[in-house]
Amino acid sequence: MSEGLSAARQRDLLIATTASAVITDATLLPFFPKLFATAFGVEDPRHVGLYLAATCLTVMLALPVWARLERRWSTLQLLVVGQLGAGGLAIASHLTTELWSFWACTLTMIVFKASYLLVYPYVMRLVPKASHAGVIGLLTVIVHLGGILGATLGGWVLEHHDPRAAYLVMAAGDFLQMGVSVYLLRRGARAPSPEPAHEGVPEVVEASADDPAPALPPIPQRLSPLVRLGLLMAVVYFSAFITRPFFVEYWGTRSSLDGELVSGWVFAIPALASLVALGVQHMGWSRPGSLYKWLALIALGVAIQATPLPAAIVVGRFIYGWAAFRGLVDLDLALFEISPPERYAEDYSHMNLCQQGGVLIAFWIAGLAVNAGGLVQPLWIALGGFVVGAGVFAAYGSRFVAAAPSEGKAPEEVAPC
Repeated sequence: MSEGLSAARQRDLLIATTASAVITDATLLPFFPKLFATAFGVEDPRHVGLYLAATCLTVMLALPVWARLERRWSTLQLLVVGQLGAGGLAIASHLTTELWSFWACTLTMIVFKASYLLVYPYVMRLVPKASHAGVIGLLTVIVHLGGILGATLGGWVLEHHDPRAAYLVMAAGDFLQMGVSVYLLRRGARAPSPEPAHEGVPEVVEASADDPAPALPPIPQRLSPLVRLGLLMAVVYFSAFITRPFFVEYWGTRSSLDGELVSGWVFAIPALASLVALGVQHMGWSRPGSLYKWLALIALGVAIQATPLPAAIVVGRFIYGWAAFRGLVDLDLALFEISPPERYAEDYSHMNLCQQGGVLIAFWIAGLAVNAGGLVQPLWIALGGFVVGAGVFAAYGSRFVAAAPSEGKAPEEVAPC
């Protein structure tokens, strides 16, 4: 790393580019049903669900390839390639008028955008483990704040332009991020190599055969901590994302305030709640809670959103967003506690398979559920998923997400979920 570019400077610039990516990529997130109906005359909710599931599958297949390429080329070199390709294909997606070519352009664009996920483990290598919780919280808030701004920007675009114009916004964001990556490369930026373990680092103590075993239900002992965490993440992400594709349409059936801009704001309420939660946490007004308590509170927020009262939906989304922020930060923190720094990118790609697998199934099921049971059906399915997740974690506790291995300890070989 050049002397003029510190790890803190790299971190700040990469976090800024992450914010840009989140904002521009979130412009269409609440509005895909309207995009297909307006631009291509497709109103079947199953088609929307299938398309969103295909985007998740694309990320699942592409990210491990980018993670393997990182063994040969630097993260920043791969980011430049990914950002250039994504920007060009975003412009092509704007210009396309045929449904098949729209699918081809946008899914290929997603292949390149999958490289952006390499930023997360890269940034985590730039900071000490003691700072991981703060960085994860900051990145989570950036994602949520970007969701607010992106939904607002997307609502404005759809009210004044063809929905495909949002892809020009995405292209502008891609090229801006590429400029930052090129700047970092020219300054010789790179992530520091993992430090060797120091003497005095506590060893993980194995339980003695004479120690009394806790009275808990049996759990498959051959599953590694990373796989257990991945299974839990798959359930949580499935439950969180199944409500997203058709929420704007659901809000339109419950409220007369159903314009694109207002609908985008209501969609983004969980993001606003996460900002409030972060502020309260920094002021020391909140107490840490077990993950199963946050999952139970998320379930409560989902249940409230299923009521027909618009005011109750707003309140439910705020509760949901508050609890989801706390719960998802804890899940991400568990990953970087389990994984050693030299495995961050590879283990994160495996964990992303689990997350995206949950999201893929959620988007596919969402279209089928709406077609079969109406716009409220995804909320009831999400409620069941969060209740199951809370119950499993309440039963197994720390045995489900094991404590981190000590630094320097050889990591387990973990197969993708």
